[in-house]
Amino acid sequence: MKKVLNKYFFVSLLLFLISYLNIYGEDNRESAQRTFAQIETAFTENKIETIVELIDNTTFISLSNGVVGYFSTDQTVNILKKFLEENKPVQFILSNKKTETRKPFATGSFVYINSGIRKQSKVFVSMYLSGENWIIAQITIN
Repeated sequence: MKKVLNKYFFVSLLLFLISYLNIYGEDNRESAQRTFAQIETAFTENKIETIVELIDNTTFISLSNGVVGYFSTDQTVNILKKFLEENKPVQFILSNKKTETRKPFATGSFVYINSGIRKQSKVFVSMYLSGENWIIAQITIN
């Protein structure tokens, strides 16, 4: 009888842990979706300062103007601001988002005006969770 109770206890505990992990995962997926939406808005509205908390010195950037590398948070923000001044945003859309992973990523397009000409570039953004906050791991605009 004791073995049967232990078996049920462990099965119940296992089911509880699985359901907890699923709930936890859903929360992370939802917060990743919100964070991607925040990034889209920041780029579309040319307001990079609104996502400064998502950027740190581990954020890798690769831009179509040749800027590539890791920079301090302030440098990254300034580089992105300058990039958006030269390439006036029309639309920044992350259309393909994968949030059911520990390191969510998204691809999409950046439509902008450069020297009076409308252009489009491909975009890649990835993130990682640091504590309870998402940090942008990489931004590529080519």
